[in-house]
Amino acid sequence: MTGNDVRVPKLRFPGFTELWKRRKIGDYYFFKNGLNKGKEYFGQGTPIVNFVDVFHNRGLTALELKGRVRLSDKEIKNFEVGKGDLFFTRTSETIDEIGYPSVMLDVPTDTVFSGFVLRGRALNDDPLTNVFKRYVFFTQSFRKEMINKSSMTTRALTSGTALRAMNFNFPSDKKEQSQIGIFFGTIDSLIEKQERKIADVKKLKEGLLQKMFPKNGELLPEIRFPGFYRTWQKEEFSDLLKRRTIFSSNDSQNPRVEYEDIISGEGRLNKNLDNKLSDKNGLYFQKNDIIFGKLRPYLQNWLLSDFEGVAVGDWWVLHPIQINARYAYSFIQTAMFREVSNITTGTKMPRSDWKLVSTMKVPFPSPEEQAKIGEFFASIDRLITLNECKLEHLQQLKKALLQQMFV
Repeated sequence: MTGNDVRVPKLRFPGFTELWKRRKIGDYYFFKNGLNKGKEYFGQGTPIVNFVDVFHNRGLTALELKGRVRLSDKEIKNFEVGKGDLFFTRTSETIDEIGYPSVMLDVPTDTVFSGFVLRGRALNDDPLTNVFKRYVFFTQSFRKEMINKSSMTTRALTSGTALRAMNFNFPSDKKEQSQIGIFFGTIDSLIEKQERKIADVKKLKEGLLQKMFPKNGELLPEIRFPGFYRTWQKEEFSDLLKRRTIFSSNDSQNPRVEYEDIISGEGRLNKNLDNKLSDKNGLYFQKNDIIFGKLRPYLQNWLLSDFEGVAVGDWWVLHPIQINARYAYSFIQTAMFREVSNITTGTKMPRSDWKLVSTMKVPFPSPEEQAKIGEFFASIDRLITLNECKLEHLQQLKKALLQQMFV
């Protein structure tokens, strides 16, 4: 298509009918490589826009910049950052993550940018509003442009020359740009609020796991439900949970669970296993069994099963015999259990040591109190899942609207 081609988005705010322009970035912006310094210069001094800042944020403010670097006045002037500057990540391990964009939204003081990012600055009058810049270079169409015009050898790479040749689409009317940018900013605020809510619930859960189970050497927790007063008991892990060692044949019709199927630290599946075709061998598990990932246990792969299946890979299948399943599942998420299970054997492929885990002393109360504790943490998990689903819905909504409201 030529530089004068125009387009129209599928979804638009009322009152705007003008066709969008399609232009090369180089028609409006010039690019500069960032600052490179030895590691001994970093840690204090002048604020710096780093790779991570740009990669994770479509918009930046001065207060968000945590990196610091010691520089001369000449270097600060040569690599200065101003309001409205565009940034693109210059390199990546994969082509799909090359050229992530960001924009400086406020006026920074004596701030520079890293050599791992490229700075774009308007040649003359900037045709784009800053709020619009946050999103126009992260649309599906522009991501395709970025990927197609970047190079890939051992790492993905883009450059100022490549960026100048890339096409992007925008409305001439800055009022329309601002409405679009503000609208997506509102969605981002909802997403951030939902992320904070999830983080708060997870933090609450972690704190309660510490307080509702006794600390090492003690037999009473800090927090208990009303009506329970009896001292807790302790038994060895293997007396309360039995390891299943029955292997399933490859012709079994039971669903297969692998590490990749579980959301680490959350104990829930990330896909419908009914749609997963597999005939791999593994350990058979039943409903209410706990499957625990013994390979790299710090990854926190675990699941309390509500179905029969096959655990494929390095798992322990734990069958509760003298303990409530939900209580036991909550216990393996405590710092007390992690302290033992994270003691591993092997270097390249570290695995939990069953000899240590099987003999650790597990504190437990009466069956009634176990059930109460197990159900309490299950309710927190359901709350986390509910909020994660809301977050996913917002993210999918934003993704769909980016496709509909941009060209």
